Amino acid sequence: MTMQEGLFTIPTRLFLTREHRRKLEALVLEQGVDLPQLITDLVVNYLDQLPELDSTVAKPSLPDIEAELQQRKAELRRLRSRLVTEGKNAPEWIKSYIADLESDIARMEAQR
Repeated sequence: MTMQEGLFTIPTRLFLTREHRRKLEALVLEQGVDLPQLITDLVVNYLDQLPELDSTVAKPSLPDIEAELQQRKAELRRLRSRLVTEGKNAPEWIKSYIADLESDIARMEAQR
């Protein structure tokens, strides 16, 4: 997770059926927004409907942070490899995702 302008950015993957993907594409076109904004709006609307959380929610323990850090480093290695392999044919989003991961890793390492 990265934090920019007071908002958290959470790199993630969505696993959708073909029909759900078509519905999502139709929503993007209908609403006239980009996909990240639409997903953000959907998640925020859903979360706003949930009851408030207890203030006693604990921060992740060090072992959890270590596991998360290792997972992000593995993802970073995989993306860098893909960037090299695909060269100029690599999708543009890879570079920004790599930058986000590097920022996350640096922040997490500073918290240790």
